[in-house]
Order: sequence, then C-alpha cells, then structure tokens
Amino acid sequence: MTPLAALLAAFLLALGKGNDFADLYDQGMDEIGRTRARFQLKTLIYPEGLGERFHVLLQQKNVPQSQLTALNPL
Repeated sequence: MTPLAALLAAFLLALGKGNDFADLYDQGMDEIGRTRARFQLKTLIYPEGLGERFHVLLQQKNVPQSQLTALNPL
C-alpha cells in the first residue's frame, strides 16, 4: 500500500484546475447559488479556513502506475 498525503487546499485546487472549477456549479444554478458555492470553496482552500489545517490521505494498493490529477503540482 502506498500512502500519499497533500494539503486540502492544494488537493482541491489541483482537482479544479483542469476544468476551471466547472464542477463547482450545478446546471441551472442561479447567481446566488453560484456565489454561495464560491464562498464554500473559499472556506476550504484559504489558509484562514480549512485548507492549510487539514490534509488529504490517499491510499492505493495494487494499482500500477496510477496518476492522480489532484496530486499534480499547481
């Protein structure tokens, strides 16, 4: 088993980087909902929020040459 760890902020930013955070919004979401979603993400990634306090632990077993997008450097 290969454990991997990353700061929550770096992990979330790397996940959203590929599609400019398009997954953050649902279809038909109004501007208030979009603003709320952005603030919720901000809470997770900003150092004053949770992004620098928490880590993400990923484990893999018997997965040859796996490359997780969220672990790529920003």
